[in-house]
Amino acid sequence: MKEKAGKTEDFTRGDLLKVVRLTPRQIQYWDESNLIRPTRKTRRRRYYDFAGVVELRVVQALREEGFSTQKIRKFLVTLRRMMPRAQNLLARLRIHTDGRTLIFQEKGAFFEMNGQGLLKLDLERLYHQVRPASRAFSGPMGTRERGSQNVHRMKGGDQRLKRAV
Repeated sequence: MKEKAGKTEDFTRGDLLKVVRLTPRQIQYWDESNLIRPTRKTRRRRYYDFAGVVELRVVQALREEGFSTQKIRKFLVTLRRMMPRAQNLLARLRIHTDGRTLIFQEKGAFFEMNGQGLLKLDLERLYHQVRPASRAFSGPMGTRERGSQNVHRMKGGDQRLKRAV
């Protein structure tokens, strides 16, 4: 990567090799299979911008998690189709995986690879919101205490939750 008059130019493949732990053949294969996209090409070189380097690193991380190149390609195509005008898309997203499913997060919304929106509930946060409210509640015959115990039991896991219900 070279700087020219305060402006950063694109990364060459040699620059990529210094930034990420890949072989020249891996980068070439991912480029040929359209997993990564160069910003521009000449007859002999391909150049990548910062977003391309981030995309390359995401592909590398997903491969390390055991995802096939076909599944990664499908994931990237889905992202590009859902957000065609988004610049530096992968640099802005958080990607979650359990080794089988890819879920990405943008601005608090969670999406599965197939484009369906998912709902994430932060139970710990909900517990801390409900607990003070349950203490302030003053119902007949000690309802306040029972309500607080039920909330506490919910925090303890499935077994305690079953007993509370």
